[in-house]
Amino acid sequence: MRYIVLIIISLNIFFSSFGQDTINQDGFQQFFYQSGQLASEGTMRHGQPDGYWKSYYENGILKSEGNRTNYKLDSVWKFYNSEGKEILEITYLDGKRNGYKTSWLDRETIREHYINDIKEGPTQYYHPDGWKKLEIPFVKGLEQGTGKEYNQNGEIITITEYKKGFIVERLKINRKDKFNRKQGKWISFWDNGKIHLEGTYKNDKKNGYFKEYSEKGDLLTITKYLDDVIQPEALEIQKLEVEKEYYADGSVKATRLYRNGILEGISIEFSPEGTIVSATEYRHGSVAGEGLVLEDGSRTGHWKEYYSGGSLKAEGNYDNGKKTGAWKYYHVNGKIEQTGVYNKEGKPEGTWRWYYDSGQLLREENYYRGKKDGLSEEYDEEGILIEQGEYLDGLEDGPWFQLIGDFYQRGSYRDGLRTGLWVSYQLHKGEKGTDSLVIFKGDFLEDLPDGKHSYYWDNGKVRDEGTYVIGKKEGDWIKYNYDGTLFLIISYINGIETRYDGVRIKPPFEPEE
Repeated sequence: MRYIVLIIISLNIFFSSFGQDTINQDGFQQFFYQSGQLASEGTMRHGQPDGYWKSYYENGILKSEGNRTNYKLDSVWKFYNSEGKEILEITYLDGKRNGYKTSWLDRETIREHYINDIKEGPTQYYHPDGWKKLEIPFVKGLEQGTGKEYNQNGEIITITEYKKGFIVERLKINRKDKFNRKQGKWISFWDNGKIHLEGTYKNDKKNGYFKEYSEKGDLLTITKYLDDVIQPEALEIQKLEVEKEYYADGSVKATRLYRNGILEGISIEFSPEGTIVSATEYRHGSVAGEGLVLEDGSRTGHWKEYYSGGSLKAEGNYDNGKKTGAWKYYHVNGKIEQTGVYNKEGKPEGTWRWYYDSGQLLREENYYRGKKDGLSEEYDEEGILIEQGEYLDGLEDGPWFQLIGDFYQRGSYRDGLRTGLWVSYQLHKGEKGTDSLVIFKGDFLEDLPDGKHSYYWDNGKVRDEGTYVIGKKEGDWIKYNYDGTLFLIISYINGIETRYDGVRIKPPFEPEE
């Protein structure tokens, strides 16, 4: 009943505004501005708008056009500015957004996809010249999955991982230095989005392992390079051969595994009584670890692990195959990489620390029975804090902040869910230092957007602004152009669009609830 009253009120306001005294209950209907200029026209059925409707600016330029079926918005609706340029196009089915919504702004074109009024699938951003610059996946109205940023040549240059609307990782790829040389991680993709080829470049030369995948995501080949030169094929794919050594009485003295005559895997030494006295793990003929194993092959007692060059990689104790007590891990240069303690169940316990190979602290976390619990901090190689927050029983809890490249965000969690105000910044390095520009502000309740949310252009002006109520948009959401001028107003009730009002665009009738 409330929605019917709203529609009647809006109709009365509209008619009085244009001095219309009578309404054709069934058939073609026109409304006029007080100046006499045509304002809108379309078909009425039982006193309500149905069929195809058009509205006009007072200068005669078409403002909006679209169809209704059984009084509900249907098919493609188009909206224009006062100069006649199309600025918005939305596809409807049964009164709800179903299909694509395209917005033409002065700095970019945005293409979104909806299913039953909920954003679903990729949202794409295009440069005014027509090339795609950004793609963000949505699941049930929230960013979820892998987002991709492109350069004007169509190459992906940034991969951003989203989880429930939150950025969890950002990786810059396919980059060149000022001398136009490939540097760092390079990844190419199949048309279906799966990785085709990945590897690392240094000064425009392939270095390390390059992996090739099928369109289904299956690993096809691994090729190792050193300064663009292919290295011998990885030995891991070849079969192992078992060799046994015996005492004079015929009892086994040792068992060893070989690949093409080179030691590989676990070699075990036995006493004359048949007791295991030592175990050594080999990789490509080099000792990778040494200690003791039980008859079932599980590790026990003190173990040391080594890099291929022979330097110590890790050391600590095993109990029936589970790590226990204090463990230390080392970088290949001999400096500590990681330290911490495992409990009797083989789970991390207490304070754990990670270090860069320079000796600089990388991360410090606390654990209780294998779960993160307490303060967690992470630093970059210069000692700058880039992430800080607390865990409670394995879940983020309380204030957190995170610095990912040139992106910075802060806010609070409760039971692993965002709560309260979250703010995101874009960092810009200049001659006078680093400046931060707010690009997002918004409140959350149990990981759902709730309250006012604002998005900003890179010039500091508001880009989008509106209110959520427990995950659903409510009231007026306002979009602005790059220069701060009004672009579009979209009104919502319980997450459903009920009205469009951009650049004074006012459709003559509000959508029926």
